[in-house]
Amino acid sequence: MRDPVTQYAIDCLADQLTIGSLQNVKMGHLHKMACKRHIDDLEKSKDPDFPYEWKPELAQKILDFAGMLTVKEGYQPKPLKLLRCQAFDLGCRFGWVKKRNGRRRFRRSYYSVGRQNGKSMQNGIMGPYVAGFSGYQEGALFCAATKKDQAKIAWNEMRKFIEADSDLSELFSVKEYTSEIRCLPTKCTIKALSKEGGLDDGFRSIFSSLDELHQMK
Repeated sequence: MRDPVTQYAIDCLADQLTIGSLQNVKMGHLHKMACKRHIDDLEKSKDPDFPYEWKPELAQKILDFAGMLTVKEGYQPKPLKLLRCQAFDLGCRFGWVKKRNGRRRFRRSYYSVGRQNGKSMQNGIMGPYVAGFSGYQEGALFCAATKKDQAKIAWNEMRKFIEADSDLSELFSVKEYTSEIRCLPTKCTIKALSKEGGLDDGFRSIFSSLDELHQMK
């Protein structure tokens, strides 16, 4: 089966990546360590006692979802095209599962890149995907930050992807005045929350996007 996530990890470790016109691009140390973990764990997963296994079809499922999305921002709509490093990041999160129950291995991730490098865009992909296509019913998803405007950045990415696609628009109801997106078939909700808007303890979510984590107590 096609496995772009594993192939990317192999190319990254071999310094054989191509980005635009640049050949043999070398990635940073921490990024390479993530690629090495993926390759090492593929070998470890052959051991029956290793608790995780790689399911490339699950990784491909979210990449296929991302590939059907439309970028609404700009002079005219255009298809979303992920960078290979972004596909690796998304694929790893959803393709590694626990052998005992098939649930996702990675429940938390910390993503740190410079401004305007697609952090909110990736959350914009994951939110509707988890709400509508993960199999979970009546779950709560949150985009949270210390300020409401900050919290709505990722939420707005989700909204734009939904409103730019006629099929998704039929599946999701968007209420901008309450900062809520509802998936009609699964009854999952995506809300933008902030401390200044009354964010408090007691929320139980199946997905949370926390923006500017260093500002949170």
